[in-house]
Amino acid sequence: MRILFATDGSRGAGVALDFLLALPLSCADEVTVVSVPTTSDRDAHAVISECRWLLAARQVPVTTLLVRHGPPAEAVESAALERGCELIVIGSRGLGTIAGAILGSVARALARTAPMPVLVVRSRREAPRHVLLAIDDSTDGRSAVDCLLHLPLPQASQIALLHILGAPTGEHPQVDAVEYARTSLAERITEQILIERGHIGDEVLRAAIVRGTDLIVLGSRDQTQGAGLLNTSVADHILAHAHCAVLVAKSPVRPRLVDVRAPADAVAFGVTI
Repeated sequence: MRILFATDGSRGAGVALDFLLALPLSCADEVTVVSVPTTSDRDAHAVISECRWLLAARQVPVTTLLVRHGPPAEAVESAALERGCELIVIGSRGLGTIAGAILGSVARALARTAPMPVLVVRSRREAPRHVLLAIDDSTDGRSAVDCLLHLPLPQASQIALLHILGAPTGEHPQVDAVEYARTSLAERITEQILIERGHIGDEVLRAAIVRGTDLIVLGSRDQTQGAGLLNTSVADHILAHAHCAVLVAKSPVRPRLVDVRAPADAVAFGVTI
C-alpha cells in the first residue's frame, strides 16, 4: 500500500507515527512523509528526517520526503495525489469539544475532501486489535470493505460488522455490501450488529465504546451526507467524538462523460467524486 503520512511535529502527529509503525508494514508498502511548516522550513525538515529514520529502522521504504506550503489540508491532499497514495494517515489533536466541532480540523477537512481514504489516529499508539466496520448496502459500504481488506492489520485483529439498515439515500445505488463483507472478511468477523437509520453517529460511537474498539471504519459518501450534530455530517460527528482511530473510506473516482463538441476553451475532461 502507498501511504502518505502527514506530520507537523506535534504530539498528535507523534501518536499517529507510532500507530503507523505498529502496523505490520512490509517491504511492499511505501510511505511518503509530508510536512507543512508551522514555524520554519528547517524545523519541518528536521521533523520529516526523524520520521524517515524511524521508518527506516523498521525497514519500511520511504519514497519521498516533502515540505509543502499553503493551507495544510490542501497541501497534504495535493501531495497524496501527486504520489498516487492510497491512504492518508494523520494525527488528531483530540478536538472533541463544541469548539472543535464548530471550527473543524485539518484531519476532518481531509476526510471530507480527499479522494482517497483518510486514517485519523487518536490516543492509541498500538496497532488496532478490535475493529468496528460500520456500513450499509451501498457502493460506499463496499469501498469501506475493500479499504479494510488492503489495510495492513495484525492477523489477530477482530472485526465487528455493524450493518446500518435501510436503503441508501441520494443517487448512490444499493449493492450487497454487507454480504460482500461477510464473504471477504469471513472468520475475521466475530460479531454482527444491526442498527436502524436515524442517529447513526451516536449509535456507531456507542457500539465502539461498548466493544473496546481500537479502529472505526466507515464509508464516506453516504455517511457524510445529511445533517448530524450542529449540521455536521455523520462522519464529522464520529471524527469529532470518537475515542479511537477512524478510517474514512472513499468510493473510487468515477469518470464523467463530456460533450466532445464543446468549444475548444471548454473543459475537456472531468471527474466526479
